[in-house]
Amino acid sequence: MKNFKFSVVIPIYKAERYLKNAILSVEKQTYKNFEIILVDDGSPDACPGICDEYSLKYENVRTIHQNNSGVSVARNNGIKASIGEIICFLDADDEWQETYLEELNILYNKFPNIGSASTARYDRHKDGTLIEIKKHKGKYIVFNDVLKELEYLRTSTYSVKRTALDLDDLFREGIKRGEDVDLQLRIACHHSHGFINIPLAIYNVDTEFNSSSVPVTTYFPFWEWYQYEYGNRRTLYIYTAGLIKTLIIISFKQKEYMFVLKAFIHLKFLKYLYYKLLILNK
Repeated sequence: MKNFKFSVVIPIYKAERYLKNAILSVEKQTYKNFEIILVDDGSPDACPGICDEYSLKYENVRTIHQNNSGVSVARNNGIKASIGEIICFLDADDEWQETYLEELNILYNKFPNIGSASTARYDRHKDGTLIEIKKHKGKYIVFNDVLKELEYLRTSTYSVKRTALDLDDLFREGIKRGEDVDLQLRIACHHSHGFINIPLAIYNVDTEFNSSSVPVTTYFPFWEWYQYEYGNRRTLYIYTAGLIKTLIIISFKQKEYMFVLKAFIHLKFLKYLYYKLLILNK
């Protein structure tokens, strides 16, 4: 079995409450062939000092300090500074179980042709409740239609082979919501996706970092997906239309009426209806 080198990219901004737990959850991994790249995105709190502290404490931790530029720039800079064969992403307010990397290494060996992978997870709410998010059966699975499985993809459970990345076209910068799903979809246009049906990450769903209150104008323009070379066109049109409809609803709530019009103009409703009818007639 090959022992892959993993690079763990952690973008950091105003996360001093969570950061140490995130870093330690990686350092406690049973699988040891990894590096951690901490990207301090100009955080105004204690995070820069914590990053420097852990860079001195652990030989496999490096820190990048940058002016505040957003999470996409932070992740992109982390990717470009990394040396691993597989890039993993962990948000500073989330954590991994100690066998996360060990199981990923098994998966990438078991399915050498996949380009990316994710794992089941626990959603942790403010009251401490853990909700298990996993499929009903199977342990190691390959998703050939990632859009149908979006429930099981979160950035903190996601990894990708370096060879599957285009270093000139990574996370879309300037976007605050949807930039992660967009990268995942672009990878899935050309590569299958592996999934470990074991909850190996803890995703904190109610933190300020997961707020849905950001301006709708900073969401990813999902209508661009219509142009992607995604293998299952039916799924692409159905899911893209669903996300655009969500943008329209949010735009109304935020009184961004010009954005409502823009999203509506781009909505390929007839294609959506056509593929929906195909499903009903099967």
